[in-house]
Amino acid sequence: MLIRPEKARWHHGPPSSCAVASLIGVALNPDELVELLLGGAPVLAGSTEVISQRWDRKHGNEVLRIGNGQREQELRFAWEGGEWVVAGVAMFQVVQGGKPAWMWTVRHEKFHRIAGFTLPAKTIIRRPTPKGDETLTIRYVDQKPNPPALMASASGSGDHGGGEDGGDGPD
Repeated sequence: MLIRPEKARWHHGPPSSCAVASLIGVALNPDELVELLLGGAPVLAGSTEVISQRWDRKHGNEVLRIGNGQREQELRFAWEGGEWVVAGVAMFQVVQGGKPAWMWTVRHEKFHRIAGFTLPAKTIIRRPTPKGDETLTIRYVDQKPNPPALMASASGSGDHGGGEDGGDGPD
């Protein structure tokens, strides 16, 4: 259940892209949200082609633009601590007439190493609204890329809940 007292609303149901959109303003499926919060970026699904590749000298990013005919995505990579990390991503809707329309942008900043992972200390999400751009800034206070409960779940040990068939009760 998601409660949003500032909007006098609450949501109930399974994780979904519309639930994520109500939180951050961008419709991502829950797996894409986790990827984003861990410093990654959701990538266009299906077959894509490279539209362009360039070096952005001002920001020190390698910029790769890919597309699938319906959407285009600009992925930015930065060299941090001896490895390439996702510095940002922008999504565009391809509209008739050719020029892509901006849908949203994510930027990761202030990278640091934790438990062998390079993670951002801050993630900024921007999207257009009828009244101008809306920005959500996430500052990570405490990051644990491999919490024990998650590691137990990933290794197949631990209780996942539900019945023997993986459901939520006996059949």
